[in-house]
Amino acid sequence: MNTRNLITILIFVGSSLSVLSQNAKLFVKSGEQFLNNGMYKAAIEEFDKALSVDSTEARAIYLKATSFLMLKDTLTAAYYYKKSAKAGSDPDECYLKAATFYYDKGMIKQANECINEGLKVRPKNFDFLLFKSKISYERGEYNNAFLFALEALKIKDMAIGYYYSGISAYKLGKIEQAEKDFEKAIGRDGKFADSYLELAKLQIEQKKFDYAIDNCSMVLLLINPENTDALFIRSRAYRAQNLPEQALSDVSKAISINKNNWQLYMCRAQYNIDYAHYSDAINDYTLALNLNDTLTTAYKNRAYANEQVGNLADARKDYQKLLVFLEKKKTTEVQKQFVQQKIFDLGKEANKPSIEISQPQLTENQSLKIIEGNDSISIEGIVKDESGLKAFKINNIQIQTTKSEDGMNRFKAKFPVKNISMITLSATDVYDNIQTASYAIARIEIQPPVITLTNPAAGPDYTIQLETGDKKIYLEGQILDKSLIKEIKVDEVNASYITDNYNPRFIATLDLLNRRDITISATDIFGNKTVQSFKLAPNGQLLSQNNPMGKTWAIIIENTEYKDFQTLVSPVSDMASLEEALGKYKISKILHKKNMTKREMEKFFSIDLRDLIVSNNVNSLFIWYAGHGKNENNTGYWIPVDAKINDEYSYYNINALKASFYSYTSLTHILVVSDACQAGENFSVAMRGDNSLASCSDAALMSQKSAMVLTSSYKEPAMDNSLFTQTFIQALKNNPADCIPIDAIAEQVSLVMYKNTSQKPVFGRISGLEDKNGTFFFIGR
Repeated sequence: MNTRNLITILIFVGSSLSVLSQNAKLFVKSGEQFLNNGMYKAAIEEFDKALSVDSTEARAIYLKATSFLMLKDTLTAAYYYKKSAKAGSDPDECYLKAATFYYDKGMIKQANECINEGLKVRPKNFDFLLFKSKISYERGEYNNAFLFALEALKIKDMAIGYYYSGISAYKLGKIEQAEKDFEKAIGRDGKFADSYLELAKLQIEQKKFDYAIDNCSMVLLLINPENTDALFIRSRAYRAQNLPEQALSDVSKAISINKNNWQLYMCRAQYNIDYAHYSDAINDYTLALNLNDTLTTAYKNRAYANEQVGNLADARKDYQKLLVFLEKKKTTEVQKQFVQQKIFDLGKEANKPSIEISQPQLTENQSLKIIEGNDSISIEGIVKDESGLKAFKINNIQIQTTKSEDGMNRFKAKFPVKNISMITLSATDVYDNIQTASYAIARIEIQPPVITLTNPAAGPDYTIQLETGDKKIYLEGQILDKSLIKEIKVDEVNASYITDNYNPRFIATLDLLNRRDITISATDIFGNKTVQSFKLAPNGQLLSQNNPMGKTWAIIIENTEYKDFQTLVSPVSDMASLEEALGKYKISKILHKKNMTKREMEKFFSIDLRDLIVSNNVNSLFIWYAGHGKNENNTGYWIPVDAKINDEYSYYNINALKASFYSYTSLTHILVVSDACQAGENFSVAMRGDNSLASCSDAALMSQKSAMVLTSSYKEPAMDNSLFTQTFIQALKNNPADCIPIDAIAEQVSLVMYKNTSQKPVFGRISGLEDKNGTFFFIGR
C-alpha cells in the first residue's frame, strides 16, 4: 500500500469517527430538550441512541440517570449515576447520588461500593467520608466509623461530622471523646436534636442526670416540644434521680403524642413496677402486648406484677405464654427451667447468686486479660449465695468449688481459650436461681516497642556524630509497636509525641553538657518497654575545619502530603537526591523536616532552629523549601500540610521566616531556596548581578555577610516535576571545582528555566536583613 492510499484511509476513518461523535452529541442534545420539557421516557430513548453510537458518552449516561430519577426509578438512576461517574462525570455528585439511592433502598452493600469507588477518586471528599462513617456505624464497625468521621472533620468542621464521631466513640467506650464531640456538634448546630439526645444518654450513664435533663429540655423548648425521644430520655434521668412523678409525667406525654409506640408503654410499665404501681404496670404491659404480642419481657414482668397484687392465676397464664416463646426460640435450658419453676411455684422469690472474679484482672470494659499466644487461662474468684450453691459452670463445664471459713464458695480453674472469644460463668443455687456473667477475652501483646532514630542518623554501632562546639542536640524518631505508646523519654526529658497515634513520631531537644551518650526509652500501654543507648562522638568537627564558610547547616523542608491542596510526588525523590548532592560539600548537619503543619513551622523557625543555631555557633545556614506556595495581597506564603484552601490565615507567612532570622545571631551567611509557586514576590529586593563572576578565591565574599534568596518562580505556577530542583542538584553534583558560589548555580538554573519553562526564577538579597554583598559558597569536602 502506497503512502497516498494510507493517508486517504486515515482521513476517512478520522472523518467517520468525527461524524459518529457529532451524531452522538446530537442525540444527547435532543434528549436533553425532552428532559427539560418533562418527557422523560422520550429523553431516555434519545440517550440510548447516543450511547449506541458512542457507549462512552458521559453526558448521555448522566442525563439518562437524571431521567430515571425524574421517573422516580431511583434504583435504575443509581445504576446509571455510578456508570456516569466511571465514564468521567463529576464523581463527587454521581457516586454520592448512587450511594444515597442504594442506601434508601436498603442495599447497603451497593451503597458502600459506590462510596469506596468515590473515595478512590476523591479521598478527601467530606460527604463520602461521612457516608462511610454512617455505613460502618450501622454495620457495627464502630472503630471504622470513628476513624472515617475524624477524616471527614479534617475537611469540614460540621455538626454532622462530630455527631458520627460521637456516636462511634460512645460505642467504643471513649466516653470523654464522645461527650466532647456531641458538645461540638451542638455548638455548630444548636438545633441538631440527635446530638442533644445522644449526649443526654451518655450523661445518664455517667450519672450526670441534671445535665441530661437540661439537654432534653433544650430539644423540647427550642426544637420540637413533641419530640418523644427527648421526653423518653428525660424520663429516664428523672427515674435515676428517684423523681417518680416527673419520670411518669414525661413518658406519659410521649405516649399521648405517639399512642402506637409499644416501647413507651414498656418503659412506663417498668417505672410503675419500680415505684410499686403494680396495677398500672399490668395495664401498660397489656397495652404494649396489644401492639406487639411477642414481647417476652412484657409477659414475664406482667406475671411478676400480677404476683404482687395476688392475681396468681393471671401470673401463671403469663408464664405459660412466656414458656411457649422460649421453646420456639434458641434459648438456654436454664431459662426454660426458670419459667417452669415459676409456673410450678409462684410464691418463691428468686435471689440469684453473685459471681466475683479476682484473677485474671478485668479491663475497663470488663474483659478478661490474657497474654497473646496463650492457649489457656487461669480463672479464680468467689460465688456468693444466701441459700447454698448447687452448681457452678464455666462455658457450661462443671467446675468444683470449695467452701472457705468465711462461707464463700471459692473456685480456681485453668480453662482452654484457643479459638474462643468469650468466657461465660454461671452459678445456680438450690432453688435453681441462676446468675450468668459473660466476659470477652482481651488478648494483650508482650512485644517491646522498636525505637528508630531518624534525625540525626545513627550508625550501625548506635553512634551519633556531633560537631565540635555543639551545645544542644535535636532528635527526631519513631516508635513502632502494635499498641499505643504510654511514654517516650530521652534521658530525663519527656519526648513530644501524639499519644493517640499508633507508631508515633517523636521529637526532643537535649543539652549536651557533660553527656557522653543518650538513652531513649519507650513504654507501651501494656508495660512493654525498650531502652536503647546511643554514643555521642564529636567527629563531625572535620566538616568545619578549613571551611571558610565556618560551621554550615542545611535545613530541608519537604511538604508533600497535603490535606486540602494537591499531593506532590516529585519532591520525595528530589529531596533524597539533594541530600546526596550536599554530601559532596562541607555541610556539618542536615535537618530534613517532612510534612510540617503551620504550628510546627512557626515553632521550628522561631524557637527550635534559633536555639540550635545559637547554641551550636552555626555560621552559615542553607534552607530549602519544597512544597506549595501562595502569593496573597503582595505577601508570599509557604503552604503547610494542614493549610485550608482560600484560608490565608492557615498559610505560613514568609515575613515570619525573615523575622526569625534576626535572632540567629551567630550567622554570617543565610541562603534560602524556595521551590514553591507564587511565593517569591517581595521576598528579595534586587538581583545580585555584581557577583556574577564570584570566585572561590575571593575571600572577601566568604567573610562578608550575605542574606540571599533563590526562588523557582515569581508569580507563575510551579510544576510538581521540578526542573528548577533538578537543575540545582545537577549544578552541585557536576561541579568540577572545590567549591561553587550560589551565584553560579542561580545563573545555571535561570538559563535552563528561561529556555524550557514559563517560570521566572528570582535571585537576590533578602529584604530587611543585613547584607554586605557577601556570597554563599558550597565548599567541597
